[in-house]
Amino acid sequence: MSDVPAALFLSLFLAAAARLPGNGAPAAALAAGAFAAAAVGCRPQLAVSVLPALAITLWLAGSWRRRAALLGAFTVVCLLWFVPLLLAVGGPDGLVRFLTKQAGAVAQWDTTVPRAGQSAVAIATRFLAHPWGQKWTALPVLALAAAGLGVLAWRRAQWKVLLPFALLIAIELGFCLGIMNPRDAVRYAIPSLLGVAFAAAVGLDALARRARVPAAA
Repeated sequence: MSDVPAALFLSLFLAAAARLPGNGAPAAALAAGAFAAAAVGCRPQLAVSVLPALAITLWLAGSWRRRAALLGAFTVVCLLWFVPLLLAVGGPDGLVRFLTKQAGAVAQWDTTVPRAGQSAVAIATRFLAHPWGQKWTALPVLALAAAGLGVLAWRRAQWKVLLPFALLIAIELGFCLGIMNPRDAVRYAIPSLLGVAFAAAVGLDALARRARVPAAA
């Protein structure tokens, strides 16, 4: 399964992107570009969320040197997986046929058939709550995540660090809720779980500070 390595590369991309605003080193730019390309290589549909986050990261990089390093690393790593893919499907024409067939399958078997008769609330529950297990485990996580979002909304000084992360997670959630198969929601939601988990950790830390109890490491 490509989901786990894709989530790994997404995490590494976001960690590197968070180091770029201000005086980030060129190494962070190289890492951000390389890991973003690797994530898309594992799960090509992640391009829908990774590319906008990458564009924001470019804007926040500050210097043209870091931007060039980021774009260069992204391009090189993309070529490492795109060229073999292009050869495997028989060139550009084969790639177009492959993507057209894949898009048709997604439209029918992910977007149309599995969603028939399901309400928006039911679909949202499958993508937001089901990945965290039963109600007694999912509800505390989601409650902490909601509290964490409230805390993050007040930390405006850190908006540059969080912007690529927030944009990527928002697009991922929107893509899942609007298009992907809710019957396989636990797997499709893996990228967006990074955001829920991060917000829950922030909420738990805020709760621990209020209770004057050290948060778990």
